[in-house]
Amino acid sequence: MAAPKQRNTVILLRHAEKHEWNAGLAPSKLQIASYEDNKLLSVKGRERAHALVAYFDTRNEIIELLDVHPLSAIVCQDVDTEGMEAWGKSERPRETMKPFAKHKNIDLTLYTKKQAAELTTRILTSDEWVGKTVIVCWAHQEIPELTKRLGVPESVIPVKW
Repeated sequence: MAAPKQRNTVILLRHAEKHEWNAGLAPSKLQIASYEDNKLLSVKGRERAHALVAYFDTRNEIIELLDVHPLSAIVCQDVDTEGMEAWGKSERPRETMKPFAKHKNIDLTLYTKKQAAELTTRILTSDEWVGKTVIVCWAHQEIPELTKRLGVPESVIPVKW
């Protein structure tokens, strides 16, 4: 009988900060209606993206994890440009992981929101990532569904990311 397939480790990250409302105040209905999202990280978001390099390189629990399950891939939600009703235009997941990927000399693996099922199937069934760590950076609205697809019980999935 063949030995059971060793599982991989998945680290799910929400993209870093986007543009905030003025003065950190709760927005009015008019502000919400007129808000234009540029789909990019804010200055604070870019700072956090660069801070992830030090975070992943200095946190003992991350170092220990990567010693046992080496980093194999950094997967990011990509901009969806196909079709008339393309959705998933945010560049924030890619921007969040670019500094760390560059530091580790690893190319980003890109999937659109529409390809989330393909991504989770690859994570769960592909031999290329068995026994390794995959970091996934995605839009916060989609992370709970992505987490469910990875087999995490719904009862332990945070509602807000």
